[in-house]
Amino acid sequence: MAIRVFLVDDSANRRKIWRHIFEGDEEFVVVGEAKNGKVAIKQIPSEEVDIVLMASMMPVMDGFDATRWLMENNPLPVLLVSEQSNSELDSERRAAEVGALGLIDQPSADELTGSVAVNSVCRTIRISSQVPVVTRRHTSRGRNKKNAPSKMIKKTAPISKEAPSRASLIMIGASTGGPAALARVLLGLPRPLPWPVILIQHITLDFAQGMAQWLAKISGHDVRLVEESIPLRDGVVLVAPDCADLVVEGDWVDIRCEPGRSRSYASIDRALKSAAHSSLTSETVGILLTGMGSDGAEGLKSLRQRGGWTIAQDRDSSIVWGMPRVAAEIDAACQVLSLDAIIEFLNTLSGTGRFDSE
Repeated sequence: MAIRVFLVDDSANRRKIWRHIFEGDEEFVVVGEAKNGKVAIKQIPSEEVDIVLMASMMPVMDGFDATRWLMENNPLPVLLVSEQSNSELDSERRAAEVGALGLIDQPSADELTGSVAVNSVCRTIRISSQVPVVTRRHTSRGRNKKNAPSKMIKKTAPISKEAPSRASLIMIGASTGGPAALARVLLGLPRPLPWPVILIQHITLDFAQGMAQWLAKISGHDVRLVEESIPLRDGVVLVAPDCADLVVEGDWVDIRCEPGRSRSYASIDRALKSAAHSSLTSETVGILLTGMGSDGAEGLKSLRQRGGWTIAQDRDSSIVWGMPRVAAEIDAACQVLSLDAIIEFLNTLSGTGRFDSE
């Protein structure tokens, strides 16, 4: 059955671009359109919809407010579409708060001629349409708060080290575009996994459990949401909760949740830094995937400096090249690789593949 897409954008030309993309792929069908969020929330409940592509900025009712309404009244997978710069950190924060699965760039007319760009965005939409969503409880957390000013990060000298031939722990952090990227990684790895894997995905309240179940279903791996202290076990994929941080302590993963925290997602930096100071440091591989902002870059740097192996996703394969870009700029990554190359590398560590970094 084709994936049923509902388009929401005040620009008829941008809706035309999306229609052109989907008309060339028999896996998709556009079942409806709306010119703003207010019209959309009236039309969508009466349609059979698998995923909503919603412009983030529109008159009358923007994509953020419309997504919030949908998640509280008629939950559906929503991808917000932005024409703004990838450095617009507030957009990602707002997208997470209202319950969107992610924030993707509006494709241009020129990109329609590039099969790689079109295939990438269609793959993201295809996988995102399968993510189970739940009714969001109303929350005002994080609203009307301004981001702290960003700090300038100085570059450090590269750290020379040969790629490892084995590992005892894999840690992967992601934000915008992460669910689709994590799904691709898990689908590309052997079962059972020869090491434990920890996933830290920036995700809004109430979505972590559904994402863990979805990843388990499509990948066949043993994927579990961390709800209490749990031992690290080969073959088990642990997913960070949406309201607490994870820390590695010896052969265990523990939960940390301080009162008064302002974010609803786990800190990638904190998880990686805890691994950098654990007994597994030298046998830990830290990976930073697609996402806005800089969370995870300093954690990756700490892990690298203390003997771990670190990888940042490259620009071309990232939905948003924010977090991995910062990691590359501060020399926190031993390697900057495409998503496919990251999968190949992990398969090499598992003994099921061969990796060529050239």
